[in-house]
Order: sequence, then structure tokens, then C-alpha cells
Amino acid sequence: MTNQDKQYSIYLRSAKLSVPCTKQQFDDYYRDINAYRRTQMNHGRCVCPPSKWLHCDMDCCTCPHRTSGDLSSLDDNYTDEEGNETPWLDRLQEKMPDLQTPRLDDQAIEVLYMREILDRLCEIMPQAIEIGRLRQEGYTDVAISRMIGVKNTTFISRLKKARKTLQEEFPEFF
Repeated sequence: MTNQDKQYSIYLRSAKLSVPCTKQQFDDYYRDINAYRRTQMNHGRCVCPPSKWLHCDMDCCTCPHRTSGDLSSLDDNYTDEEGNETPWLDRLQEKMPDLQTPRLDDQAIEVLYMREILDRLCEIMPQAIEIGRLRQEGYTDVAISRMIGVKNTTFISRLKKARKTLQEEFPEFF
């Protein structure tokens, strides 16, 4: 039997049906499926035996050979070498500090401190809010000093004095 005599078919798992096709249609159909299946296997999400590869239709949700692989639920537990179980979320937060979410009470305390610092800054330098807004708009210190009506040297010395005062009163933030 030669390749020309060989009959090709595409298996439709959902319909449990084999559809006859040409070699070109067979190759075109399974090219993307094979690439996808290999990717899933590389990530441990597919354990399909080679005898069933032609049954693959990339519908992993209904496939009996599907596994979680490297995609695990955050509700799952991780067991280390010593047999200790840890929730995945805790393990991820240990490994990736960027994922750590601050506690609500810590956030509230930080907001209160920021308000206190801002109130104190406004006492020391009443134009602080306006200066901050102008800096965000991209103005230079020279331009800002002209806009608020003081000399540049006076402006710079006021900024330094305000910073020094805040550093002394709130050392944990500066």
C-alpha cells in the first residue's frame, strides 16, 4: 500500500465520527492541533497517549486526558519536602512579594499618616498644593517661583526648610 492509496480521515471526538479527507486536509487540520497539544504537554496539562493523538480536537475542557499541570487553583495546597501543607496563595506571596496585598488596617493607617503629613506641609508652606500641581504639569522651579511671586532662591530655601521639618517630624516616611 503506497501513500497515495492510504485513506486519511479526521476524527471528530464530539460526534464520535471519522470523516474521510485528503492528505493535505489531514495535514492542515492536525498541524495546529499537534502544536497546541505539544504546548499543553510541555506544561503538564495533557497526558494523552500517542495512540489517542488523532482524537485530539483542542477541546481540553472535555478531554479525559486533561490535568491541571502548571495551572493550579489558589485554593489548592502545596506540600513541601517535609510534608507541611501551605496554601498556594501564601506560597506565591512568599516567592513574589509584588503579589502581596497590604492589609486594610495598614492601608488606613498609611492614609491617615499621609493626611497628617499633607496638613503639616500646608501649615509650613501654604502654597504646597499649588506647587505640587504645577510640578505635575511639568513646570520648572524657576517658572513656579515666578508664578507664586517669590524669588527663586527664596522658593528653594522654603522647599528645603519644609523638607527638613517633615523629615524631623516624620522620619519613617523620609
